[in-house]
Amino acid sequence: MILDRFQELMKLTNEERAQLSHELSRTVNTDEPITDPEIIGAMERNMEAYRQDPSLGREWSEVRTELRAQYIDGPRG
Repeated sequence: MILDRFQELMKLTNEERAQLSHELSRTVNTDEPITDPEIIGAMERNMEAYRQDPSLGREWSEVRTELRAQYIDGPRG
């Protein structure tokens, strides 16, 4: 396991490790085409639904805020 070679990383807080994970994930090449038929089918269905009713779509900033609250910032309240 890679983590065995970098045991100092385990001294990071959970928040720091989450940030490191996020930063590392941004360095992975994401230019590879999507080839999974299930994913392609879902994307095509979603696009067709949007074409038929654009009100189904949401702004990226709204989706990003929602995802950030759910997965990064955690539940509030």
